[in-house]
Amino acid sequence: MSEDKIRTIIIEYFKPLRKKLKTKLEKSKNIKIVGIAEDGENGLKLIEYLRPDIVLVGLDLTNQLERETTQIIKSNYPDTKLIILTSYFSKCEIFKFLGIGANAYCQRKFSNKILTAIKEVRRGRYWLDPKIKRTILKWISEIKEKNAYISKTSPKATLVSEPEIEIPNLLIGSKNYTEIAE
Repeated sequence: MSEDKIRTIIIEYFKPLRKKLKTKLEKSKNIKIVGIAEDGENGLKLIEYLRPDIVLVGLDLTNQLERETTQIIKSNYPDTKLIILTSYFSKCEIFKFLGIGANAYCQRKFSNKILTAIKEVRRGRYWLDPKIKRTILKWISEIKEKNAYISKTSPKATLVSEPEIEIPNLLIGSKNYTEIAE
């Protein structure tokens, strides 16, 4: 891996958080903020022009524009890594953005967790905020319990297969893409 700084763009609608992210991340010797946008439309223009390594996308209440933005980023710039910043921890939202191709999912406030996420994603790994890991682990536990009940009542039926349960477990363990594929 190159020792070059991680070229990063911030897409965040909330101005105070945008400023705080920029200020804090610029203090890191490994990160270079190459662009900042207040919305997805301007963020996409910056990505096209600047070709960053990583894009941080803050989610707003509706998530609609960010969902479209993240889909465009992942389809048009597959080598660009995507980190979602959010205050929402529902299973639906987590899996929606991971399904789009987000490489990390973090709390939408500045902490050292964001620095960790950036470094891990740069290494080709997924990274999940500990609160999100707990949500996923709880979901896996619920699915396993339901599968156990279903298999007792109907031995050939399951709600979710073991490989379908294993993939979230691998994400929680921050496996990289090659390790998950194996």
